[in-house]
Amino acid sequence: MRRRSHRSSLKPEKVKPGKAKDDSRVTIAKTQRTRKTVSITNENLRSFVQSKLDQYKDVDDRFNGIIKILADPGYLQFCYMLIKGKPGNMSKGITNETLDGIKYEWFLEISEEIKTGKIKFKPARRVLIPKPGKIEKRPLWVGAPREKIIQKGLQIILETIYEPKFLDCSYGFRPKRSTHGALKKLHLQAHQFTWVIQGDISKCFDKIPHNIIIKLIQKEIKCDKFLTIIHKTLSAGYIDPITNQPNSPNIGTPQGSVLSPLLANIVLHEMDKYITENIAPKFHLGTRRRGNPEYKKIIYARDPKNPNRTDEGAKIALKLVRKMNRQDPLDPNFRRNMYIRYADDFIFLLEGPLTEAQWIKTEIKEFLYQHTGLELNTEKTIITHLQDGFEFLGAHIKTLKKQDFRMKTKTRTGKIISMRASVRARVDMPTEKIIKKLLELGFLKRNHLNKLLAKPYMKLVNLDHTTILQFFNSKIQGLLNYYTFAGNRVKLFNIIWLLKQSAAKTLARKFKLKSMRHIFTKFGPDLTDPKTDYMLRTPDSLKTIHQYNCETPQYPALQTLEQDWHGRLTTTNIFKICMLCHSPTSIEMHHVRTVKDVRAKMASRTALFAQWIGAVKRKQVPLCQYHYTLYHQGKLLNYELNQISNYTENIKVDI
Repeated sequence: MRRRSHRSSLKPEKVKPGKAKDDSRVTIAKTQRTRKTVSITNENLRSFVQSKLDQYKDVDDRFNGIIKILADPGYLQFCYMLIKGKPGNMSKGITNETLDGIKYEWFLEISEEIKTGKIKFKPARRVLIPKPGKIEKRPLWVGAPREKIIQKGLQIILETIYEPKFLDCSYGFRPKRSTHGALKKLHLQAHQFTWVIQGDISKCFDKIPHNIIIKLIQKEIKCDKFLTIIHKTLSAGYIDPITNQPNSPNIGTPQGSVLSPLLANIVLHEMDKYITENIAPKFHLGTRRRGNPEYKKIIYARDPKNPNRTDEGAKIALKLVRKMNRQDPLDPNFRRNMYIRYADDFIFLLEGPLTEAQWIKTEIKEFLYQHTGLELNTEKTIITHLQDGFEFLGAHIKTLKKQDFRMKTKTRTGKIISMRASVRARVDMPTEKIIKKLLELGFLKRNHLNKLLAKPYMKLVNLDHTTILQFFNSKIQGLLNYYTFAGNRVKLFNIIWLLKQSAAKTLARKFKLKSMRHIFTKFGPDLTDPKTDYMLRTPDSLKTIHQYNCETPQYPALQTLEQDWHGRLTTTNIFKICMLCHSPTSIEMHHVRTVKDVRAKMASRTALFAQWIGAVKRKQVPLCQYHYTLYHQGKLLNYELNQISNYTENIKVDI
């Protein structure tokens, strides 16, 4: 084994003279000194917090003193390990400080600040992001990266406390609960209902009052220092991008904060309880519907005990009863309902009259305003008949019209009979919405005959062949991974073919060929890159499988389509080897910070072509995961750093 300087390792925890070391601390420094790999997940960190919480429970079943868990340097290091690889956590706040160069001493210092209550949070950098097809912009708060470590610590503790209390009807931003879980429930049960209330809360994350959040958390947590830190994260505010002045509103959770979705769930949990405990029981009546008098009257013509029965009359009666309900659909003593919420979107399904659905909508609106300070958008909260269909979580759900769908089954005596069966609700992919999104993003266009045609994606033309294919593969795989449940999944063939055409036209522009035919002739049907053998991956079959990945987090397909690579300056790391140990596996590309300056010049159109090429090449330093980690921890030896600085070998940049 190579010897390394002790100065490159994290220092062990220092203990002040006269003070005993706290045994409850997680000794992560030891783990890092012995260079053992530790696999940290949200789940096992919640297990650790759960093991500590019981000792802080008060006589009134509230938690007091849990600030000690948050202030544990080892716990904060685990939180750092969970967020350090997340996209956006290297983005600067209002200062230049990032996660880069963080040392163990920082965890000790921040631990003392948390314990003494001296910790302060900086205002976030506020960025306004355009909304597709709208004039107004969505605000995004970019907080200080190191403060996200503390926010992650708060999130894990609050999640451990509240997760057992959240109801089964809530699916958004919870462990092992995804959009697919909510959609599966609709697929199995939505056919039992007639009306759906599609709830829309006006700017939920932006308008939650801080006093409501603190008041609700105080019901479970008594620790004043812990509550003060939560209040400080909320009141830190942001720097206005127009006036450059600090702004500290008393409403709203910071957009982009890891804590924001959980705080929203805590507030909206009150709505969940109200609906399930007060509204739902009123609309769950009876064990089964009463019989339909008209049905009974007509079916009697087929009864062998009917003295007036005739064969012709029995045939006519059979045709009539197959077109009507056996049970009374307007039975006033039979009601059913179902409620599902995902973050700030919710639906309430009802089997009953429209007037009752309208009353429920009014009740929810009044409760939200009085108890959470939020407003239900009356115009966007609509009541729809399930046969007309509605959209929820990137899917189109509808029930089929009553049809005489029959199936064979066995009775208890073994006799085979034919009986009417209920058809489950269809959960489909919203094809038209996906096409519209591809048109907006520039993958497609319509000609003078309104026919859909693929377009070259010009933002990628200057990237290498494999990177272009990686980009289009990410879009195709995003659609395939999300719509595994879709009843009309076969329609993805058309969308994937259009994306394949767009990829071919992009490559045609890159290599200055005249048409897609020339590209397919040169690179084959999968547009294979001859340098890396990387190809465009398309499915051979798309049969309907109704697969719901309920415990795996799913990213909405439209969100995947919106992800852009226009800021990417790197060439591909496919088939690269580590420049230090020549390992071909787990290759990471070292990013040189000066490339950001070149990107800024490119945006302002002041970059020279030589600067652009230099930026691409300087960024291509392939390191295996082992050496990449050592580099960012400052543990590489001098001769290794010299090798990196002198590295010039790159994949050829196509011009």
